[in-house]
Amino acid sequence: MDQTSDQNKRHKHFIFTIIVIVLLIFLGTITVHFLERWSIIDSLYWAVMNVTTVGDSTQTPSVLTKIFSIIYIPISVSVVFYSMLQLAAIILKINEEAADSIIRKTKNLQGHLFRNVKNTEGKLKKMKYKYKV
Repeated sequence: MDQTSDQNKRHKHFIFTIIVIVLLIFLGTITVHFLERWSIIDSLYWAVMNVTTVGDSTQTPSVLTKIFSIIYIPISVSVVFYSMLQLAAIILKINEEAADSIIRKTKNLQGHLFRNVKNTEGKLKKMKYKYKV
């Protein structure tokens, strides 16, 4: 697989991961907004606090929201953690490729320098023989 298609694949995966997280927060926000009749800001706050596992005890939800939370929180937290692992894997892959590129360039430079040293040594030997230094 060439580097461009691999980068495109990672980029699409990254975008997909972000979209999934945003959709989970949106789902929680809208659901709680309609169940509790809270403002969008309060509902968004609730969704973000629960998805990020921070939690919030200042708001007291109804029984319906508690039932929704029992389903929503484990699923959303699992998906967010998995998504974060995927993002970390993408970042590690990019760093690995950068390190491989640096190693390849270093080896090429070492080979070039070694060839120049060998050529210089050969020229010096010829000069010593020619001029009997």
